[in-house]
Amino acid sequence: ERLEDSDFRVRESAGAVLCKLSTVHDERLVQQVLLRLGSIHSVVRKNAVRTLVTVSTPGAPQVLDGIKMALKDSDAQVRIAAMQVLNTQVARGDESAVRAVLSELSDPVPDVRAAASECLSLISARSDKKVISALTSLLSDSGKDLYGHLIVRGAALRAVAAVSRDGEGAPASPRTKKMAMKGALGCLGEEDWWVRRSAAEAVKSVAVLEEGNDDVVERLVASLQDQHAQVRRAVCDAL
Repeated sequence: ERLEDSDFRVRESAGAVLCKLSTVHDERLVQQVLLRLGSIHSVVRKNAVRTLVTVSTPGAPQVLDGIKMALKDSDAQVRIAAMQVLNTQVARGDESAVRAVLSELSDPVPDVRAAASECLSLISARSDKKVISALTSLLSDSGKDLYGHLIVRGAALRAVAAVSRDGEGAPASPRTKKMAMKGALGCLGEEDWWVRRSAAEAVKSVAVLEEGNDDVVERLVASLQDQHAQVRRAVCDAL
């Protein structure tokens, strides 16, 4: 009943406590939470997204539809919340989900682009060249919000590393790995030290330091002179 409370703060708290109390996937409860996705209050919509995946069966069509609707929400925090839970509802490589999140890489809000990068690292196929290409384009992300764009670059680097890394499923092709490597190497010269560190970690994860790849080794060796110890440490690990 408190989901219908006149005070939006009470409705938010009610949604939060449902996450803790619900142990059975109650269809009536799911429907009530879905209705909250249409609330005029963004904080309620955000909490509804998080509650939805707790009280429903993973991958249920109506849940996926609700999350995809939240991806188009007018509020950035609701869009971010949707991307933070999407990987719990779809299998890696789900084309529909990947397409929906790829469109968020061009969102005007830096935090949304960063969340989209992180989400793609969890749901995209490892051999998806289109995803690698889109993430690599974010490595040159720029704009008035300097701090925000640095966050985007860092998230994109981590995602490039994750999607390019060999593991379950089809490995990334040599061409795709080289594309990822080129983007990561380009960030070794960034002004911010933690972006440079993420770049070195991405180089290690992409793992294309094959015999004869002198250019990559040369770039890493040059970065051993970096002024920041954490960057130098990450470069050593990559070598």
